[in-house]
Formats: sequence, C-alpha cells, structure tokens
Amino acid sequence: MANPVAAVQPVIDIQKCTACGLCVEVCPAHVLTMEKKSARVFRGDWCIGCGHCVAVCPVEAVIHLSSKPGRSIKGYEDLLCSPEDLDFLLKTRRSIRIYHNKPVPESEIDILIKSGGYAPTGSNRREYGYIVIRDPVDIARLRDMSARYYCKLDKFLSNRPGAFIASLFAGKKTVETFITQNLPKLRYRIELIEKGEDRLLYNAPTVLIIHAPKSNQSSAFDCAAALYGCSLMAHARGLGTCFIGYVEAAVNQDRKLKKWLDIPGNHKCFGVMTLGYSKVYFQRMLERETPPLNLR
Repeated sequence: MANPVAAVQPVIDIQKCTACGLCVEVCPAHVLTMEKKSARVFRGDWCIGCGHCVAVCPVEAVIHLSSKPGRSIKGYEDLLCSPEDLDFLLKTRRSIRIYHNKPVPESEIDILIKSGGYAPTGSNRREYGYIVIRDPVDIARLRDMSARYYCKLDKFLSNRPGAFIASLFAGKKTVETFITQNLPKLRYRIELIEKGEDRLLYNAPTVLIIHAPKSNQSSAFDCAAALYGCSLMAHARGLGTCFIGYVEAAVNQDRKLKKWLDIPGNHKCFGVMTLGYSKVYFQRMLERETPPLNLR
C-alpha cells in the first residue's frame, strides 16, 4: 500500500502569499523556503502530504491536492475539548467484554475509522488497512480458528523439545512466562468456548482488525494510535471496545488464519478490537499510580 501523497507537492499562490513564513516554519519535511518575499517550493519531492502548510496559512495561499482545507477553526477555539472533559473521557474509557446483541451501524463504524485516521503516523505514510467483521458466522470462525491455534501451541509447548525450540526463537524467559501465566488462562477460556461461552471475542457484534507493512518501522505505533483513536471516539459515542491481544497474536502466527482474513503477505496484524453496545455501566473512575518517571 503506497503512500497516497508521495508524488504530490504543494503549490504556492504568490498573489495571495504575505511572506509570513509560517508554512516554512511548520513544514517537517523541509519542502518550503522563503525567496523573493514569498514562500516557494524548494524540495517538492520530499513532501509527505501532512497538510501543515495548508492548515497554518492565514490567507489560504497554499494549495495541496491531498490536503484540501476544511472548516476554518479561527474564532472557534472555545469548541475545543477542555482539559477536564478530556481527562474525564480518558479516565472513564474501560475495556468492555459484555455486549448487547445489537449490530453497530455502518455509519458509526465509518465515523470511528475516520476519527482514527487523524492519529499521527510516521512520515504521514498512513499505510495501514482495516478489516471489519460483522457477520456472526465469520466472528465465530475467527474465534474458533484462534482457539485451535492455541490448542496446537499448548500441545507443542507441553513437551520439552517443543518448549526448547520455542525458546530458541522467542527466548527462554518469554516461553517460561507464557507457559506458566498465559497458557492456564487460555486453557480455561477454551474450555468455556467449548461450553458455548465466548471468552475470546465476547460475543461482540463487530470486530476491527488493523494491519500494516512489516517493513515500516512506524507500523506498530501508527496502528496503535489509529485504533486507540477509534476506541476513544467509540466511547464518546456510547460504544464499548476491547483490545484482544490473544487474537492478534494468533492472526500473526497462524498462516491459515491470516490467509482467511486476506491480510497481505508483507503485512502484519497490529491490533484486534471488539466493538459494540455495552451491557454494563461502570459506576466510578479509578485512580492509577503514576508509572516510574525519570526526570532529567
């Protein structure tokens, strides 16, 4: 999936330009320069299409085909979310594992994905893609294929040769931790699944999967930021979400599962998130300890 803006560069309307220099200052790719009392395109092929130049220009003198100007925010600063409101949103978002049997409209999913698209990405490449699963049959298949993968993994790691081979690739400590801490929980979840209780995808009516190129070092962050943005917008719109790490790992390790999802071979799954209307209402926020902080 190529960067959609790689071949596009800005154009300066010299008649409008007031030579304020703001576009030159905010450009992260060093595309623009000041010349003869006007901004000029100096390294057009370096443009990443972030749109900073378009957004900052006070007189709309910068044109960029991939960054069409939207509504002006000048004079509307009071509409920004207050720090108190944002703090409340962040502290009240919780992982939801109990959902109503109610489908999420496509219009809601579209809003979430568009909101997530405003998250930052490395060099503005935005190379990720989504898979949205809404068919209950396909959701059940995703759950069952993931469970079968862990059954095979359990069998493999339950004998010494298998555990030794795994430790050569993942590291001894990682394998030991997985065997002692994760496998017992997975066994219990699979037992519940066999009894008809979904403890992997929680009977969610929608599952979002995000994937991106393995070769892009920013892919992990890009996908995490986008999917978390989706989850915050979902919370703001009365929807619940939960990130499912076990299924994410299964997708990346099980070739059949990855192929069934039609994820490109050069891509990796960087997130799986359930989505639906929560059946539970949490009554209060919880205070959390500040993580270790090294101020320098």
